[in-house]
Amino acid sequence: MAEWITIESTKAFAGPIATVIASIVAAIFADTQACVARAQKNVAYDKLKLDTFEKRYGIYRDARELIEHVTVGRGVTTDANFIRQHYVSLDKARFFFDREIQSLLEKIRREVVFPIRWK
Repeated sequence: MAEWITIESTKAFAGPIATVIASIVAAIFADTQACVARAQKNVAYDKLKLDTFEKRYGIYRDARELIEHVTVGRGVTTDANFIRQHYVSLDKARFFFDREIQSLLEKIRREVVFPIRWK
């Protein structure tokens, strides 16, 4: 019965078997690459969220400092450079906040300018 299995007949199957094994290895490699790409995407997204938070917090901090500076020093001469630096920070808000927060920060900018006397 085993007479039909010869070395010549096994050579005939070697090519297709090698192709199947190579395709399985390629599929495993592609799946590994997809997992690495997903992990990199998640890391980049987390970094973007952290960077955005830091920028937003900086704008919040500058708005708070500006309000404190003006309310504590109301009626007193105010430093124009301090106000200008914080205005620049509040202007950056349009890139990091939605329209509602932008309008609040714009209101802060308008309210802060008029009641102060400049050096």
